[in-house]
Amino acid sequence: MDAAADAVFQGGNRPAPQTETSPNAWWRTLLHRWLIEYNPLYLLSAALVLTGVILLSEGIAHRPTLLGKLGVAGIAEIYSWLLIAGAAALTRAGLRRPAVMLALLAVLYQGDLTLHTETCTYLGAAGGCAAVVWLVSFVAKLRVIAWAVRVRLSASAVGVPTLGAFGLALLPQWFHHVDVHVMTWLAAVWGFAVFGAGLWTARRVQSEAYLDDWGTTVLRRSLWASWGIWAGLLLIHVAFWASEGRIMLLPLVPVAGLLATRWIKHELPVWLTVAASLGVAALLAPWFLWIASMLAGATLLIRTRRYVRKVAPTSAERTPSSPYRTPAPEAEPRSCPLPRRVQFVAAPKQETLRLSYGALFALYLALATAPWTLGTWAGHSIALDVALTAATVVFVWRWRAVSAVLGPIAVWVHLAGRSGLVSAPETRAEWGVTAVVLGFVLLVGSVGASLALRHTRDAAKERRG
Repeated sequence: MDAAADAVFQGGNRPAPQTETSPNAWWRTLLHRWLIEYNPLYLLSAALVLTGVILLSEGIAHRPTLLGKLGVAGIAEIYSWLLIAGAAALTRAGLRRPAVMLALLAVLYQGDLTLHTETCTYLGAAGGCAAVVWLVSFVAKLRVIAWAVRVRLSASAVGVPTLGAFGLALLPQWFHHVDVHVMTWLAAVWGFAVFGAGLWTARRVQSEAYLDDWGTTVLRRSLWASWGIWAGLLLIHVAFWASEGRIMLLPLVPVAGLLATRWIKHELPVWLTVAASLGVAALLAPWFLWIASMLAGATLLIRTRRYVRKVAPTSAERTPSSPYRTPAPEAEPRSCPLPRRVQFVAAPKQETLRLSYGALFALYLALATAPWTLGTWAGHSIALDVALTAATVVFVWRWRAVSAVLGPIAVWVHLAGRSGLVSAPETRAEWGVTAVVLGFVLLVGSVGASLALRHTRDAAKERRG
């Protein structure tokens, strides 16, 4: 075996050079390429096992036995471990491409294709133990897959899928103990934590062997495929819970909106997206607004510390080499860059102050709307309103965050309207007074904003100059 082939984590293995000139040499090269490098039998094997497991599951459903239900999942687990063993053997034999294929199939089987964790909820104490065993096996396989293909995983690369597996194993155990609203709350918090951790962490994976540019490309694609497979299977599980009436999907729409802020570069669209998510929650599921508010606060706080800054790839990363390029075997390992490399940094100071106050206001909104169900808005808590006002005074006095005054103004105006101290204009004269007051307020506010932001404008001109 070529030593260079054993050192490179790349998409394929260069066939041994053919010195024969006979017609059979062409056929041997073709068979080597399709049965060793691009072996379709691995996919066929995985499809046959999955089909067999599904058929067995349907057959056992008519004759339910504890051993039978757990045995079906056991077959899938054994096959998954065999896939990992095959990937390890092929990697150490220098057959990188089929090893990667088997590793990806093992990743696919990691996602509980048999819905074993949902079945466990109907098996009592034995089902609970089986779910825990599945979770332990998931974490163990994650480590062994990394060992099999000779890569090193960062803490976040291990933690994100483990957090997802934790929810898949344990949340179904609550199906028969809490109502659909509580299950939706739990699923929302867990889903936000899993996808948020995936979006706002680096999830570094480093090869233990030297990577040339093509090897880096293949590893990067394999990682994207793995994360995509796990994300898709997690969503399938959640959809299955909804089809069984265990959770409601519509309230989860605001959660998706909050997660989408990860890709928003500028601050104003972030605020608009967060406000729109809270508005959708208030309209679609008022009982869910307090959870959405808590997650909105978490989103704003995360942005203060995990502000995304794009980094342009180097020329070597933009121009991959030939897949059969022979590297220097003594070179150091090189970690796999993300498709569009990013760095997480702290947000600018003023933006951090605004986002922090927004998180504080989101916490106030969560506490104020926790009792709100279908019906009228929950009554005001004077203690909460006073606490928010006091916190706003601190923000304005200590950090000159003048925009924070909008929070308590909105709260006290709403309280005045609810108590009847202020009513909506009805006559022409009342509408006229309202328009005049708003005009004065907008004029003064606009002039004040222009004066307050003049230093920012001057600094921007200096940077452009």
